[in-house]
Amino acid sequence: MVAIPYLIIAGRRFPLPIGFRFVPSDEEIVLLYLSKKVQSLPMLPLPESLVMPEIQIAQFDPWNLPGDDDEDMKFFYTREEPEIMQRGMRVKRVSIAGVWREREEEPILSPDARDVIAMKRTYTFERTRGQRTANRPRATWTMYEYRLVRTDTLNQHLSRIADANGVALQFTRYYACKIVRRMMSGGGGGVVEAAEPSNAESSASC
Repeated sequence: MVAIPYLIIAGRRFPLPIGFRFVPSDEEIVLLYLSKKVQSLPMLPLPESLVMPEIQIAQFDPWNLPGDDDEDMKFFYTREEPEIMQRGMRVKRVSIAGVWREREEEPILSPDARDVIAMKRTYTFERTRGQRTANRPRATWTMYEYRLVRTDTLNQHLSRIADANGVALQFTRYYACKIVRRMMSGGGGGVVEAAEPSNAESSASC
């Protein structure tokens, strides 16, 4: 059964129209959602669990991610591991049956285009040899990862959000992830074969 999204106004639930889709732009993900998440502020008017739940991406293959199986686009938060932050490591994103390979990285600019406020990394999922994934859909998966960059412009934005909510400025390292599924009409499984990850490729948050 498909969950019906709803708005909460004055404590009452109001169902959204059938066909409603959550398709925020890169700027909206960074400024309206991730900027609140790093400060542990609620996502209103919809509950976070319906819009962008927090999970550990590496615990799931893309075809087993939480949410409606009919959705071709899913959004998640994931927290950066403290030990990885301290070592300054480049995170390897390894799931049960494959690995997310980084393809490119690009900056996201502030609305006035004067400063970088986030970085957007693009990954594609590759299934490692020897892993059996029967009944998985014929599809390819791309993940876009959004990470805030603590420039003066972003710090000012975070401070305004904190002031508006009457809280002290804080910053917990989270990523926002957008995962896009593209169904394939032909055979071949739709997932690129890749070499087995080495022991150095540890599981990661996103």
